[in-house]
Amino acid sequence: MSNKLANFDGLVLGVYKDGSLSESASKEVSNNVQQTIKQQLQCAGVKGKLGEVRVLYGIGREEGLPSKIAVVNLGPKSESLKESLNKARVAAAAGVRSLRDQGAKNIAIDVMTNEHGASEGATLGLFKPDNLKSIQNKKESVKISPFGSSSSAQGFTWET
Repeated sequence: MSNKLANFDGLVLGVYKDGSLSESASKEVSNNVQQTIKQQLQCAGVKGKLGEVRVLYGIGREEGLPSKIAVVNLGPKSESLKESLNKARVAAAAGVRSLRDQGAKNIAIDVMTNEHGASEGATLGLFKPDNLKSIQNKKESVKISPFGSSSSAQGFTWET
């Protein structure tokens, strides 16, 4: 895993209301880190609302994870394509904004429930209408990349 995430300074992970990581993240993240995340979220009093974010620091560094991990709630598990697209979109947008505000410049994003939704949400979440601002007032760009793979892509991928 360390090779996959060596160049990233932030990671967005999706988590369901019950505290379990999304299917794509649970395949890539060790059980120890998953348990630590679940405990941290319980201690933080997370309510399980869609888009609720907690940034955790230094968790999983020994396993090659970035120092900043935005854990974003996906709400309860759902089966419909429309819901999974929307949940991934909302969660990815909230996660990348939180990490950008913490200074992350290269962010890996868990594809969560849907690759296309996560890609769209992350891109729109970082959008700033600053093309009319002077160069010194523009925000630095943030690079985003997918992390993991979703089994529910159904024809939609990160690039589409």
